[in-house]
Amino acid sequence: AQLYHALEAYLFRPNAATILEFQRREARVGFSDATTRGPLVAIHARRGDKVVDAYNRYYTSREYAEIVLNWAGKAKECEDAERECIVYVASDSAVVLGEMR
Repeated sequence: AQLYHALEAYLFRPNAATILEFQRREARVGFSDATTRGPLVAIHARRGDKVVDAYNRYYTSREYAEIVLNWAGKAKECEDAERECIVYVASDSAVVLGEMR
């Protein structure tokens, strides 16, 4: 398993053009500014093919939210009133963002 992960990391490492594109997108979305205010946590809530895939478990939006809250509590990242924890939600379903709020 370790060899597979090492090989995957090597084969899918970003090149200079990809890094530049990520930096442009980061600036456009404002992640650079967000991370200076506090931690940035991202989740990807898959709904489409995830629902019918027998090898993966379906997680509700509530479960995703609980995991983020548990992490924030254990990591003590969001205790400082001056810092703002930001959660970025990516999904193939428009419903997930509303459920997460």
